[in-house]
Amino acid sequence: MEDPQGPLVDTIRVELFAERIGDSMRLVASFLFILCYLLSFGQTMTDALRFGQQGLGGSARFTAMSGSMGALGGDASAVAVNPGGLGIFRKGQGIATISYDYTSNMVDHYGTSTQATDDKGRLGNFAVVLTSPFDYSNWKYGSVIFGYRNKDSYEERFEAKGVNTESSYLDQYFTDIIDEPNLYLEDIPVYFPFGAGLAWNSFLIDTAFGQYYHVNPYYGQTQSRATNNRRGMSEYYLGFGANYEDRLYLGATLGFTSVNVLSESTYKEEMIPNSPFGLVEWSQYDRLQIKGSGSYAKLGLIYWVKETIRVGLAFNTREKLRLTENYYSSINAEWDFRDETFSESPDGYNEYIFRTPYRVIGSLALVRIKRGSVNADVEYVDYRSMKFEASPEFGTDYSKANNEIQSTFGPSVNLRIGGELMYGPLFFRGGTAYWGNPYKNGNHHDKYRVSTGLGWRKSYFFVDLSYGYEWYSDWKVPIHYANNVTLAPSTVDSKRHLVSLSFGIKFQE
Repeated sequence: MEDPQGPLVDTIRVELFAERIGDSMRLVASFLFILCYLLSFGQTMTDALRFGQQGLGGSARFTAMSGSMGALGGDASAVAVNPGGLGIFRKGQGIATISYDYTSNMVDHYGTSTQATDDKGRLGNFAVVLTSPFDYSNWKYGSVIFGYRNKDSYEERFEAKGVNTESSYLDQYFTDIIDEPNLYLEDIPVYFPFGAGLAWNSFLIDTAFGQYYHVNPYYGQTQSRATNNRRGMSEYYLGFGANYEDRLYLGATLGFTSVNVLSESTYKEEMIPNSPFGLVEWSQYDRLQIKGSGSYAKLGLIYWVKETIRVGLAFNTREKLRLTENYYSSINAEWDFRDETFSESPDGYNEYIFRTPYRVIGSLALVRIKRGSVNADVEYVDYRSMKFEASPEFGTDYSKANNEIQSTFGPSVNLRIGGELMYGPLFFRGGTAYWGNPYKNGNHHDKYRVSTGLGWRKSYFFVDLSYGYEWYSDWKVPIHYANNVTLAPSTVDSKRHLVSLSFGIKFQE
């Protein structure tokens, strides 16, 4: 609703708000709008992909071969691919891994490149495998495993900066408001508590002569975004495996996942000199934290077709993650001719359930060939099976988000190849992995990995070292808003270096 009195000052806003505050129907409507807004805040395609994809964390042997162990088994982390690998064990073992990773992100934004780096050390995995021979004629060995694996944890920073002559993020907030023609002025912060309402309260959007306007109409500003992401996804698992006639190996695992994701970003627009309305710069800070846990089951088998050929097959169920979100936003503006303005959102909170996609893995291994082994995994992932669901406490309708999943994502195939060569007590390892593009349009998010490593094994203990290098291909991150304007998106060249060191002991029969 347009303001018939022209530009508003603070006292007029307060008086208008006081006049309306007794209108209970309007307040109820506003409350319902806020509730719907809060509950849908985090359900984006980024969230879906964040939990739908999996990393290759684990033991140094596992990471040295890029996680390609589906038909080899015999490693505490290999059960992440195929639990049938538990049947390969003839002796129990204990293992622990420490890892260090370094990430580097080069962002190109309107022709300006900016690099940001981060690094972190952590526990990669630990596990205990207990193995015992069976007294039955056909069943040879049985194994039990209890372990921890850092599935996919890292810290990364992104910084993008460039001059935008065609749009401002205030365009988005301006459009949000004018698309609600019956909206009372005092209800703008209520209807848009995390976006346009903050811009309104900071005087970045106002009214004059019965019309809305924002304070950056001519563009040309230096635009930037700095983002810090911390992702922690780890799992505890319990598994059982058995060896049938040294030919068929069966296994199953039950796992429990822990999730802790923190994303903080600051978006800024620095105005050109002598900009209209005296604005110097404005910035928006956003913070999102997601925590939760979930459970899953995996089934697998390995079959010895010939003396040197094994095949493997595994199925990973959809994981049910129960997640909570806490989020907050604020806007700060600096001016030439007035005091600094500031506005902050309420503390947002949400609970929901997310189901990850199911996975089917087929594997082929050549073993005992010239002192070495080679394995190849083909993993089918149907990202369309990802789904948001309402928690019992929040009866939210996620049909829109789930329809967007169906229209955005499709099936994908991941490939992994790895091998090791034995020379006395030494093992030389290498591998490569490719994560297929989960998007239907095929334009972004291919991911690659190459890795190598060494191992030293004796009768009672072993030590393994690995190095992995991952990179993303053409990951597009638009940080601007443009209505009917074609702008080249920001692109990110993301690289990750991972070093792992494992120590293990073997239990004697």
